[in-house]
Amino acid sequence: MGTNSPAGWVEEQTLGTKRIRFAWTLDARGGVAIRIGTTPPVSRRFPRQDMERLQEFMADHAWHPATQHTEAAFGPKAHRSIEDFGRAELGWDIRCARMAPHLAALLAHSGLWDWNEKQKGMEFRLAEHGLDALRAYYTRRRAGEARPSLERHPKLTRRPAPGPAFDLAVGFRGLSRALRGRFEACLGGRHAAEKGQRREMALIELLRTHLPARYGVTRGEVIASTAECSNQADVLIYDALTSPTLLATDTSCLLAVESVYAAIEVKPRLRVGDLKKAAANLRSIKAFPRTALLRPYAPDASDRGQPESNPPVFGAIFAIESDPPARLLQALDDIQRPLDPALWVDCICILDQAVLYRVGAGTSSPGWTSDFGQRPHTRIARTGLDALLFFYLTLLQDINTKTLLPPDLTHYWQPG
Repeated sequence: MGTNSPAGWVEEQTLGTKRIRFAWTLDARGGVAIRIGTTPPVSRRFPRQDMERLQEFMADHAWHPATQHTEAAFGPKAHRSIEDFGRAELGWDIRCARMAPHLAALLAHSGLWDWNEKQKGMEFRLAEHGLDALRAYYTRRRAGEARPSLERHPKLTRRPAPGPAFDLAVGFRGLSRALRGRFEACLGGRHAAEKGQRREMALIELLRTHLPARYGVTRGEVIASTAECSNQADVLIYDALTSPTLLATDTSCLLAVESVYAAIEVKPRLRVGDLKKAAANLRSIKAFPRTALLRPYAPDASDRGQPESNPPVFGAIFAIESDPPARLLQALDDIQRPLDPALWVDCICILDQAVLYRVGAGTSSPGWTSDFGQRPHTRIARTGLDALLFFYLTLLQDINTKTLLPPDLTHYWQPG
C-alpha cells in the first residue's frame, strides 16, 4: 500500500517483527474499517457496538493475546484471545479474525491499549476505557502527525557491559503487580472503612520500604497552630527525624502541619464525581498556615534569611482504577481554574495506566514551584505499567528538594 491512500484512510502498521502496513478509517459513529493487501485490497468493518464490546472484554485489565497460534486457539489461553472473543461473541468471520493484530496495533497506538513490547507472543491489556482517544488519534494522524513509538526499551546498539545489571522499571513493575494484588485482596468484607484502611496500609507499607528513613509514613490527621484540624488523611509523609508527632497510635498519628511533606488520598476507583471531594481534602491541608517554625539559633537574634513558612504540602491522589484520564484532567481543570495554584493537586496516579502531574511555570519537570508568575498546568503521562514508578519518582523529587524547619510547639500550646 502506498502513501496515496484515498481520502479519509490513514496508514498504519502492525507491531512485532513483520510490521505489516495497512490502512484504516473511522466513521462518524466511531466504527473502524481496516483494509489490507493491494491486489485487490480486503476491507472489513468493525462497527461502534463491536468496539465498545471489545473494550468491555478488555476491562479485566488482564493480558490478552492477539495472534491465534495453535496454543492460543486450543491451549489454556484460548478464552483470553482477542480473536476467540471476536469469533464467539461478535460473529467475526475468518478475515475479521485475521485482522485482530491490525486492530490491536491501532488501539495500542491510540493509547487505548498497552502492548507487552514482545516481538513474538504479543499481548495487550486495557489502558483507557471508552473510545474517545481513538477519535483524537485519528484526527491527529489525518493532520499528518507521526505515529508514536510504543517501544519504551529499544534494542541496544552495542553489547552491554558484563556483570549484573539493575533495571528500575522492571523492579517497580513487580511492585505494581504486588500492590494491585494487595488492593484486590482488600475487597472482602462488608465494612467500607475497614476495607479502605487495608488499602491505605498497602500503599503505606510500600512507601515505608522505598522512601528514605528520615520520612515517616502513616495515616492520620493534620493540625495547624490556629487549632484547625483536617479530616482523616489516607496517607501522610512527614519529617520523622526532627519533628515530633503530637499523638500516635498503632494505626494513625496527629501531626503538626509544619512537619508534613505530602498527603495522599487513596481510591479503589477514581471517578469524575469523586474528584471534587478528594481535591478538597488535599486543599484543606495545603491551605493551613505553616509558619509556626522553630528558628535556628542566631547569635545576633536575627531571623534574617530564615523562611517565613515551610514549603507547601505535596498533594496526590492514588487510584487502582479510574474514569478515562482525559476526563479526569478536564474535570480537574474545571475545579482548579479559579484557585490559587498553591492549592492545586500535584499528582494523580492511576495504577498501570497513567499519571496526571502538575508542571511548574517555565519547566518541563513535574512538581511544585514557587514561581507563579505564569500559571502552571497539568499534563497526562500515559505511562502504562510504569505509572507507579513515575508517581514514586515525582513524589521523591518533590520531598527530597524541600527543607522543613521543625514546628515550634509553643505556638500549639494555649496556657490556661
